[in-house]
Amino acid sequence: MKEGKRSAPVFNDARSKKVVVVAHCVLNQNARIDTCATAPAVFPKILEALVERQIGILQYPCPELGFLGMGRQGQDCASWDGSYQHESGEVYDQMTVPEGREYLSGLAENLVYQIKEYKKYGFKVLGVLGILASPTCGVGLKYYKGLDEADGAFIEELKKAFDEAGLDLPIRGLNDLEPDENVALIRELDS
Repeated sequence: MKEGKRSAPVFNDARSKKVVVVAHCVLNQNARIDTCATAPAVFPKILEALVERQIGILQYPCPELGFLGMGRQGQDCASWDGSYQHESGEVYDQMTVPEGREYLSGLAENLVYQIKEYKKYGFKVLGVLGILASPTCGVGLKYYKGLDEADGAFIEELKKAFDEAGLDLPIRGLNDLEPDENVALIRELDS
């Protein structure tokens, strides 16, 4: 018996068809650079808020861990004033060498592909949640020789990839130390 052509999936099952893109360390603080974890495992209240609102999680890999490794060195999060200097340079410097940019661009292109696939099948991609003050995943605030009002290296590449793909999604930064603000941000994206 010959099989007929399968029709395109419609995903009419239990799924919510809502997804948010989340920085790796939001759900795994173990990936952070030494001295910078602010919680034992995950950002407080984030998982509960996502589960409560039935939002799926597209967690992107940690760009720093993937490119620089677990033992990476850079800023000391106890010295946000820029007084700490590391012999390898700042994490932002290390991530923006040509090979680092290429790596970040590849991660961004992969995320764009996945987002486009979700959207192609009618899923609502609510946005991207980065990390305030991260040199790599910072959104509007990164650590670079002190706090700098600019995006981190990966968010720069992600915004370029979004522009090239014609994607218009909100990109917001979560604050490690403000769990209630983070929950409010998730509610805002899902409204």
